[in-house]
Amino acid sequence: MKTKFDNLKIRSGARASTKAQERALIEKAERLRKDPDLAFPRCEGSCWFCDFKSGRRSCEKVLDAAEEEKKLERLAESGNEFARALAGTLLLRKQGKVPYLFALKTPFGEVAYAIRGSVKKERLVMMQHFDHPRAKLLGVVDLVRDKKLHIFAFEDRMVCTGRDPRPPEGFVDYLVGQLKTPLDKYGRNYLCRHLADTRAAKHIAPLPHLEISWKPAGVALRLCERCARPGENTLLSMLTYMAIPNPRLEFDFSARGGFECEGKCEGCRIPQVEMDQKTREKYVHGELDDRGLIEKQTIKGLQAIREGGVKVYILGRRCFGKDLDAFIDALNPNEEERIGLTTVLKTVKGPVVVEGETAAAMLEKFWEEHGEAAMEAVCGDREVACGLMEKYRGTKMGPSQLLKEAIACVRQKEIISQLPVYGKLPAVAKFADEMARIYFTRGKEDAARAIGDFTSEDSGVKSTAYAFLLAMGIEANRQWQYMVHEREFAEYLLPAARKFLESTPETYHQNLQAMLSATGSTETIPEPKRKS
Repeated sequence: MKTKFDNLKIRSGARASTKAQERALIEKAERLRKDPDLAFPRCEGSCWFCDFKSGRRSCEKVLDAAEEEKKLERLAESGNEFARALAGTLLLRKQGKVPYLFALKTPFGEVAYAIRGSVKKERLVMMQHFDHPRAKLLGVVDLVRDKKLHIFAFEDRMVCTGRDPRPPEGFVDYLVGQLKTPLDKYGRNYLCRHLADTRAAKHIAPLPHLEISWKPAGVALRLCERCARPGENTLLSMLTYMAIPNPRLEFDFSARGGFECEGKCEGCRIPQVEMDQKTREKYVHGELDDRGLIEKQTIKGLQAIREGGVKVYILGRRCFGKDLDAFIDALNPNEEERIGLTTVLKTVKGPVVVEGETAAAMLEKFWEEHGEAAMEAVCGDREVACGLMEKYRGTKMGPSQLLKEAIACVRQKEIISQLPVYGKLPAVAKFADEMARIYFTRGKEDAARAIGDFTSEDSGVKSTAYAFLLAMGIEANRQWQYMVHEREFAEYLLPAARKFLESTPETYHQNLQAMLSATGSTETIPEPKRKS
């Protein structure tokens, strides 16, 4: 199979070397003079003919001329390519300086090398970077393709297994250790920590993950979407540590799309889809990273869910299976939104798939078709629900506001029917009675809004208003509306205000009188005329 490493285009450009680079190359040239086998693969195959044998023999002639610069220059121009590359590298040692280097830009970073003689730059890189596990493979790629060899690069050596595709002992563990995602060994396979944690868990669907099978090695590597690094293509990273004739025959891969499981389904309701050839090719050629491949499969799975009509609730990357309550909890709705969503979503057929919507946005999405049913569920009466829908038709009120209005109407009927009804009241008592009824039926936000909209020049009313804000704990940012003496008096009224807002129908009249008396008034509130 062709990958982005086939027909590799390596760009190079000359640049001045640093002292550290010069010293490192000369030191490596000295090591090669003592042991040129450092640059050659070790044989662990059973080939009847070794393709590197002639190169090794030719290198012996180069070693004989290691101290003769002229001979090295001549040997670097003709003969066996491996010998030429060795001669060019030994010239660096003999000359004692490397003023200029060329940089090869490879898929795994830049590799600096010095040009001496006439030889392929890949062979020079192999000799000059025999201690670089991936760079040294560049020098044998052409032989691998032509002779069907298998060569594997460790940190300190290359190993050739000939035509046997099985990796040498210890190589799989070494290779997995080089990957950016930490994987642990379980039996013959290697898993990321999240997949390892869910191996034995019941009622948990497999996490979205990538699986790479290395057939000759008899192992599989699996990493979940959370462990997949941005921009990292694990298959191609693995292939940079080996030179093999046809990776397509020896490696296979698959990706499971899906979501983080939040449900307790007996079996996963998310259908698995086959990976199409176009997606496979994009991954093989490095156009998709690990995360992108998993994402592709997830998108295809979503399409299959919608087409199949499976009842499932999905929010972002979390799947709740058939658990409607857990799905609604995740939307963090208020009281009216919860009632509306429960009613609406029970009637929706097929999957409910949303991406980061709020509860209000969810209601808006389904309101046209299911809004009336939601209103009826809140009101408990179809006629009342239809009346409210008609009343606010044409206004800018959204579904959440309509449901809130419906709950307020229902509560108003229930609560107000139990509270006393007064005729004429003193100004402070009248204000307190009106605000308390809003507080009991609509909550503190609407009560605070009503207090802010209320206008009065009566100092006692204004102090009572601020006392209510203190009692509800929402006085912040409203202090500027009240004079200092009004705020100080409100602190004195706070206990009476708090007690009044906690009134029951039985204590309402008594606590209203206490609220009025606390302001210094000597008036007595007449007994209520009747109950609503």
